Amino acid sequence: MGDVKLIYPEHGDTDFASKLASLREYQMYKTPQIPKIKSKDEFESQVISSCFGFEKTLYQNLMAHYLSRRSPYRSLMLFHSLGTGKSCSAITIAESLLYDHKQANGPKILVVASSVLQKSFEDQIFSYTQLISMESMKDIEKQCNGDLYMRLIHGVNVNTADDIEKIRKRIYSLIRTRYKFLTYGEVVSYNKKNPSVTDKVIIVDEAHNLRVSETEKKAADALEKLIENGARNRVVLLTATPMYNEPEEIFWLLSLLLKNDKITPIPFNVKNPPILFKSDESAVEKEPFILLKQLASEYISYIKSSNPFTFGVKLSPSVNGIECIKDSWTRIDGNYENTNVDLNSIVKTPLGKDQKIPGAAAPAALTTPDAATAATASLLQLELSNVKYANDKGGAKGFRTIFNIESKEEQNSAEPLKVMYKKEYDNYLAQENLGNIAAKMKKISQFVATSEGIVIVYSQFAWSGVVPFAIALEHMGFQRYGGNNILLKNSNTKIQATTYDDIPFPNYCIMSTDHQIMGTGSSSSAIDKLVKVVNAKNNIHGQKIKVILMTKVASEGISFRNVREVHIMDPWYHMNRLEQVAGRAIRTCSHTDLPLEERNITIFMHASSTADIRAYQISARKLKQTQFIENAIRDSAVDCNLLENVNYYPKSIFDFSIVLRTSQKKLVPYNFGDNTHKKPNCAKIAEIEKKPITRSEVSELIIPTLLKRMKKYVEKKKEKSIYIDVDDLIKHIDTIEEVALETIYRGMYPNRLIENYMIYPHLGNLVIVPDSKKEDPVFIHLPRAKKYREDKEAHRDNKGSEGSEGSEGSEGSEGSTSKNSSSAKRAALVDPLDNILNNIEITKDKYVSLLSAYLSVDSDSWFNIAKKLIESSEDRYMTIADIFGENGVFINKKEIPRLKKEMTKYIGFVNIFNKDDFEVILYDTGRYIKATESEIDQIKSKRTQIKRESFDKYKIYGILEPHRFRKDNTAPYRFTFKIILPDVGKKGEICESKRYNQLSDIMGKLSIASGSKEEKKTKEQYCYTIMYNILKQGKLYTYPEWKP
Repeated sequence: MGDVKLIYPEHGDTDFASKLASLREYQMYKTPQIPKIKSKDEFESQVISSCFGFEKTLYQNLMAHYLSRRSPYRSLMLFHSLGTGKSCSAITIAESLLYDHKQANGPKILVVASSVLQKSFEDQIFSYTQLISMESMKDIEKQCNGDLYMRLIHGVNVNTADDIEKIRKRIYSLIRTRYKFLTYGEVVSYNKKNPSVTDKVIIVDEAHNLRVSETEKKAADALEKLIENGARNRVVLLTATPMYNEPEEIFWLLSLLLKNDKITPIPFNVKNPPILFKSDESAVEKEPFILLKQLASEYISYIKSSNPFTFGVKLSPSVNGIECIKDSWTRIDGNYENTNVDLNSIVKTPLGKDQKIPGAAAPAALTTPDAATAATASLLQLELSNVKYANDKGGAKGFRTIFNIESKEEQNSAEPLKVMYKKEYDNYLAQENLGNIAAKMKKISQFVATSEGIVIVYSQFAWSGVVPFAIALEHMGFQRYGGNNILLKNSNTKIQATTYDDIPFPNYCIMSTDHQIMGTGSSSSAIDKLVKVVNAKNNIHGQKIKVILMTKVASEGISFRNVREVHIMDPWYHMNRLEQVAGRAIRTCSHTDLPLEERNITIFMHASSTADIRAYQISARKLKQTQFIENAIRDSAVDCNLLENVNYYPKSIFDFSIVLRTSQKKLVPYNFGDNTHKKPNCAKIAEIEKKPITRSEVSELIIPTLLKRMKKYVEKKKEKSIYIDVDDLIKHIDTIEEVALETIYRGMYPNRLIENYMIYPHLGNLVIVPDSKKEDPVFIHLPRAKKYREDKEAHRDNKGSEGSEGSEGSEGSEGSTSKNSSSAKRAALVDPLDNILNNIEITKDKYVSLLSAYLSVDSDSWFNIAKKLIESSEDRYMTIADIFGENGVFINKKEIPRLKKEMTKYIGFVNIFNKDDFEVILYDTGRYIKATESEIDQIKSKRTQIKRESFDKYKIYGILEPHRFRKDNTAPYRFTFKIILPDVGKKGEICESKRYNQLSDIMGKLSIASGSKEEKKTKEQYCYTIMYNILKQGKLYTYPEWKP
């Protein structure tokens, strides 16, 4: 790693982040600033670009680059806010390190997460819900890994439900060979069986959870040992809230990363981490603060996106004219500049007249932090602040004083909950009584009644929260979706027959881990089904389910669409739990089904009693301190400079305003963009490296993302013109020039970027040409590379001459090197066929050359490559023509004497991708045409037919056969190596689909040396060795079947 240390900053460097950002290979991941948005139409255009058609973000590729095989760094915390794609970032890291993974070695990726989050994480690896039919194949690409896993299982075909199920099982099995999922509890047992692990990628989802309950603390200790005793592992911690309760909690997470990097001694006491704030009112402690900022610059990636194109606008209830508690009641003295925490969403409702709880009456004001911290309210007080039962008891005991449970009361009984009022408490939760015993519930129900769209109501309590509120909704005329109501009616039961938001018979649902309360079978599967209904196109305004009642456990790992209101019924002693609830409703692109004016969510936090107020004050103190530390982490993060435009959208970008329509039908003028206090204050970069990137592997991770960016641009352009200006396209791709040019090169012919179209070079720029089966698609005479280079250089020199003599890019400067490199790439854009032909390996070993020739071409490029080889007088191309010609691919002029005057040696070629027919194309009188039957007979008379059946005499043989890896009509055919074994039939199997032990067995049967045991080979290497030796032994069938 000696050379690496000269290039990359080392841990401990006080300028670590700025030095890293100055490297050219990191500059290509710098997120560009959005151009000025001048109108609503331009805004919506950007929304479509961001939300429709999955595209990995630059920062997701950046994470993979930072922890890549060629990088010296092995540990990273993704401090990324909810909805920014943390899981996909982690998967991008993992997959970039799995390219040579061997199934025999067991899973390389360890994912530590709760069982609920595991399912969500696996869906990010491959979403089975998108695998429905042949038509759904295009949608499969709209996910984190695209169609990777479809390609990995080889030879897939989606025609029937049985096929789909088989593919799902194969992909599920494949994922299990690459990823091992561990719950927090399973980490303990795994560590006992595997006290030391090596060369793994350890991903911990919601890493902050590891220090909460006793079970999770045991898992935390086990994980700590696993990392400390391991070697050459990469560790990725995912969290939106690393300081879940107190700011100091982040030090333990950082200690995991330091231990993985074998940093000794760790610069703080792990068991007793540094104290950042000695008291509620004190300023931050200087030395721990400096230490934290240094560690953030080396180990923390920070994203707190408020991307207005992808996230709905978060509103306070006050915009609807609703009185909220002012921020002053939470004010804490101390040096917390630039925190600007929004605590103006708390709606105070006085306790009901029958809801008086000793010591719980809401005071007019609590102005000092001492009042907030004098005592911690009990859970019972919080429950009674929601609803007052007859015996002053909370929970199930209090509920039973009012209701008789008519259903079976066994825990997790499959029978849905059914209750009936005790006679003396009839209509206890009806609207006319609700305000007396549950004032907050009455207030929330009133907001629900007047709201537009979908509403979430959250409570951590079942029997003092979601269940009584569900019954209150039933009194209002709501129905439980997909099942019977909880309340069994009697002759006195009062039910309002009301329409809400123009929806007759509105529905509600409950999402809980309690099967009875859920009302339908297994809670996890029932929640999944309900989420699909909520998020469906026919529920945009709550037509199917208007109100979602949600408990704490159900608030993790769920994403909703089109939610307009979130009501938090009861507080907690830190805001992160409540932010998680709101985060279920504010997701990336979750509101794009709604008009722009309605893409807003109002968050209501409800309070009635002293218990509620005290909880909010304690959480406010923690939040302000945490926010202060978070801002410091933002400004110090390892990727601060690179992601500044992800974390900050200045108001100056948006040169228009709109009028929002809130869920309560109020009209609110609004300007998009962040206030200046949100702008990161990153360390300055002294000088950006100018030396161009010359190694293709450096940009390999980012190219697929940039190709999607290019595709969007070209698709938009082709509606107006077939011409594309290369300079404009480079500007749109918006990365360092040599990488932009490499992207363009890979999007051009013979590669297919857009279905039914090809992109060709033309006169220094590009043209978009529709496919045509009747005519040769290349109807443009391509200019030679030399002329194009001269034209471009003249243009660039003219532009350069306008500047000063000492300007960057003058001869001998690093800028000149970059310019020349880019010019060479620009010139290479002219004829992409040259690139294909230059990949063919010409050696003295004729077997290597023949295999390289077949494996380099595809069905889209073949006709044009064949013509180029026939017409070229360049020595290299004539040699390649002979390689193909000796195998019968080209027609020698001796085979049809009447045409021999036209060309030098070859007068035609065989369509080697047509395996059903001996299709010959001849050059005749200035054009290429299909050979006549008599001409084909004439050629055959001079050749020998070698039928595939003649190879059946061998126990093992091979075939190079045209194969389409993606099952759609636009994908080209390429030659792939199949092995024919006695037990697999004559169709054979793609070599790389075999297991390692099977490949080793085949090599043994063919008497092929497998090399030393120490030498690790990929499947591709094994298969090439087998293919080469089979060819050498005369046991490889290749097209055409008629040989010279």
